[in-house]
Amino acid sequence: MHTATIRLIYGKSRKQIVKRMRYLYDMDKLNELQARIYHYQRPPEELYDLKNDPYETNNLAKNSAFKDTLKVMREKLYSWMSQSGDLGLIPEPELEKLGLEKGNKYYLTDYSRKILPDVIRTIGYGENNQIDEVLKAFDSPEPTVRYWAATKSQTYAIDNDLPPDLIPKLKALANDSSASVRIAAGRSLCRLNKDDIGLEILKKELDNPNDIAEMYALWSVEKVRKRALPLLPLLDTMKTDYEFSNRLLARLKNLYNE
Repeated sequence: MHTATIRLIYGKSRKQIVKRMRYLYDMDKLNELQARIYHYQRPPEELYDLKNDPYETNNLAKNSAFKDTLKVMREKLYSWMSQSGDLGLIPEPELEKLGLEKGNKYYLTDYSRKILPDVIRTIGYGENNQIDEVLKAFDSPEPTVRYWAATKSQTYAIDNDLPPDLIPKLKALANDSSASVRIAAGRSLCRLNKDDIGLEILKKELDNPNDIAEMYALWSVEKVRKRALPLLPLLDTMKTDYEFSNRLLARLKNLYNE
């Protein structure tokens, strides 16, 4: 398993060893390497020396001695993504919506090639703390760009003073035409200590008739962790026919009832 992150799977998350490790993490009893797999977010970029570090424990991405190597690898990745029409940066509810509208998967590949340069730029603005550029991307006509703008705005603001127009812009996205964007805005508002607004957005999306959007909302509830405790009564009574949403529901109930 990659050391950078762990996703708890229902069933495994109920095992005593997993509960014990999470307890130790919450109590700050794990060392840096042990705790890394429970962190909310993976680093935006990872670079490892597989010869000297085969278990990938020493991330060299922020080591200035490797900046040229990192730049080359990043450009190769972005080039491959653009050429292949990679769909990995398009949120799943958006893929579902486009697939239903267009009726064939080949359109999605062409769509990805068209928007990926703007998506990659927006992500880069977020990683480089260029918040003014991120805020401009809130007004993009492409929902995937707006999704990443909303998502990356929290990355900047967690470690910096909030720009005065960030919260109003995120609140405005509650009325966006894309469920993906609305969910990203709700998640980011929770992460920026605006739980009352963020949870209200996520609560509405938990009743989204689109199964994928509903699942994304549940996934976002999991991401904001204890901030979502006010939603527990709703989660306890929530019913869904979608298998993956049911797995998330079971995992969330197990997590919040511990």
